[in-house]
Amino acid sequence: MLILHYDYCALVVFLVIMLSMLIRKVIRGHTNRTFFIIVLLSLIASTADILSESLFVAAGLRLFFDYVYFLCMLFIPLNYALYVYASIGLWNHVIKQEKIWVVFSIPLVLCLITLVANLFTNCAFYINEDGTYMRGPLQVLLIICNFTYIIAGMMIILKWRKIISRERIVALVLMFPIVVISIVLQQINKGLEVTMFGLAISELIIAFTVQRVDENYDSITGTKNFDLALQDFKKVFLSNQNVDVIFIQILDQSTLRQLFGATSYNKLLKILSDEFIKILKNYESYCELYYLHTSTYAVKVESLESETVINLAQAIADRLKQPFLIEKISFSTNSKVCIVKVPEDIDNMDALLNFRYNFQKKLPDTPDAQILSKLMNSRDFKIQNDLSEIIQRAISNHNFQLYYQPIYSVKEKKFVSAEALIRLFDNKYGMISPAIFIPEAETSGAIHQIGDYVINSVCKFIAESDSTKFGLNYIELNLSVSQCIEPDLVSKFENAIAKYSLNPSQLNLEITETAENFNAKIMDSNIDRLHKLGFEFSLDDYGTGYSNIKRVTQLPIDIVKLDKSFVDDMDKPEMWSVIVNTVKMFKEMNKIILVEGIENQEALDAFINLGCDYIQGYYFSKPLPEKEFLEFLKNKNSVSE
Repeated sequence: MLILHYDYCALVVFLVIMLSMLIRKVIRGHTNRTFFIIVLLSLIASTADILSESLFVAAGLRLFFDYVYFLCMLFIPLNYALYVYASIGLWNHVIKQEKIWVVFSIPLVLCLITLVANLFTNCAFYINEDGTYMRGPLQVLLIICNFTYIIAGMMIILKWRKIISRERIVALVLMFPIVVISIVLQQINKGLEVTMFGLAISELIIAFTVQRVDENYDSITGTKNFDLALQDFKKVFLSNQNVDVIFIQILDQSTLRQLFGATSYNKLLKILSDEFIKILKNYESYCELYYLHTSTYAVKVESLESETVINLAQAIADRLKQPFLIEKISFSTNSKVCIVKVPEDIDNMDALLNFRYNFQKKLPDTPDAQILSKLMNSRDFKIQNDLSEIIQRAISNHNFQLYYQPIYSVKEKKFVSAEALIRLFDNKYGMISPAIFIPEAETSGAIHQIGDYVINSVCKFIAESDSTKFGLNYIELNLSVSQCIEPDLVSKFENAIAKYSLNPSQLNLEITETAENFNAKIMDSNIDRLHKLGFEFSLDDYGTGYSNIKRVTQLPIDIVKLDKSFVDDMDKPEMWSVIVNTVKMFKEMNKIILVEGIENQEALDAFINLGCDYIQGYYFSKPLPEKEFLEFLKNKNSVSE
C-alpha cells in the first residue's frame, strides 16, 4: 500500500515557499531565480508523483506523469548545482566555462536517452497489466545521474568554502544526506513515498538560511542591502573575478532630508531604486543593485562590454539630472556616478570600502558618469587619494608654511594687521590648497596638530619679527570648528603667549559661522575664558552660513568679516540692498566691519563709502611669505629701519 501523506506535505511546503517568493517579489537575480526554478520543478514533480500513483487516473496518463516526474527530478539537481554557483556569486564566471557545461551535459544527455529508450523498452519504469508501477533495471542510472549533480554541488562548496559562511555551507550540504536518506528509505520500503518530502525539507532549510530575504534586502529601497554587498564583493575578490562597479551617491541628502522629512526622503530613495532597476532591466542577468546607506548605491556588473557599462552609468546619471516629484514638489538632486573596475582599479576589499566612503570628495564635480581609470592619473585625484598620507607627511617633515595677507585700515590709511593663512608644500605634489587639505584634516583629527603648529608659528613670528615697528598691531588667526571645542584650547594660548612674551591683544582669533553654531556650550566657555585673558574675536566669512544674529550679539565678537561673496554680487541691486542694510545693522551694534575679497578700485570705494573699517583683498596684496610680508609693510607703511 502506497503512503502518499509525505507527498502531500511536500506539495504544501513547495507551494508555501513559491507563493512567499512571489508575494515578496524576490525572483530577481540569478540566485533567487534559480531557487525559484528549483521550487517550481519540485512542485511539479510532487504533483506528478501524486497523480502517477492515483488509482483514479488512467494508466496512460499515469505513465505521462511518471515521465514528467523524472524529467523534473533530472533538472532539480542540475539547477541545484547552478544555484550553488549563483549563491556564491560565480554565476557569470560559470557561464563562460565551456568545460563545466560539457561535464554538466553528460548526465543530462544520458538520462534523456534513457527516458526516450524507456518509451520502447521499459528499461527504466513501466505500468504492468495490473496497473502497478514497476521499476526497470536502468532506473538506477537516473538516480546516479541525479546524484552526480548533487555531488558536483558538494564539490563546488568544498572548493569555494572560504567565501561561503558556515551557516550557508551547512544549509547547502544538508540537501545531500537528506535526499540520500529519503531515496534509500523509499527504495527499501516500496510503498513509502518520502523522496519529495526529503527534498521539501532541504529546500525549506535553504529558504530559511541561504535565501533569508528579510536580512538580505533593504526595507526602504527594496534593493540588496549593505551586508549582502559586503558578502558579495568579498566573494568577488576571493574568487579573482573581473567585475565593474557603478557607484552612485546623492550628495545633497542632508538638505533633502531636512526639506522633506525622513518619511518623504525614504520615498525618494525607493523612487531612485525603482528608476535604477528600470534602467538595468534589460541587463538584470548581469547586474546586481545594492543600497549602501547614506544615499549611496552600487551596481555590480558582470560579463558586459565596457561600452555597455558606460552607457548604463550614463543613463543613471542622465536620470538623476531630471527632476523628481515628492509631495507634489518637483526638485533635482546633486549626485555623482563613477565606474570602478575590479581588480584593475581597486584590488582589495578595504580599498573598495574606502572609495565608497570617500569617492564624492575625490571625484571632480560633474553630474555625468565618470570612469575611475581615466581619473587615476590626474594630479587632483592622486592628491585626494593620498591626502591623509600627505598631511601626516607634512606634520612629520614640517611642510606647512604660513603666509600673511595684509589688512588695510581705512581710518589710519595704512596696514595695521594681517590674516595668517596656512599653506602646504608637498615634495611630491607641490602646493596644496587649504580648501583641499583642511576638510580632510578636520575629518581625520589632524587639524589639532595643524592648529597647534599655526598658534606656535604665528606667536613666534610676532615675537621674532618685532612686527610692531612696521605698524602691525595684531595678527588674525583662524580657529577651526574642531579647535573651538578643544578642552585645552585656552591653556594652549596661555602657554604660547607666555613662551614668546606676547600680549593677548597681538592676536585676533577668527571663528566661522559654522563654528559659532557648533556645540555652543563648550565653545562659549572657551571664548569667554580667552576673552577674559584679553584676546579679541572676529566672525569670519559672514554671509556663507546660516547666521543667528542673536548668537552673534551674545558672543564677544569685535570684528565682523563680510565674505567675498558680498563683493562678487555687489552689482546686483538686491544684493547691494542686503549689503547696505547688513553694514548698517552691524554699525548700530558697534561692530567693526572688515570686507574680504576686494580686488578693484570700484569695490574699494563702494565699501569705504559704506563706512567699512578694514579692507582685505588682492587689490592690496595676495597672501605673502613672512619675509615678503614684512618687506611689504616696510614699503607701504613707509617705515624706515
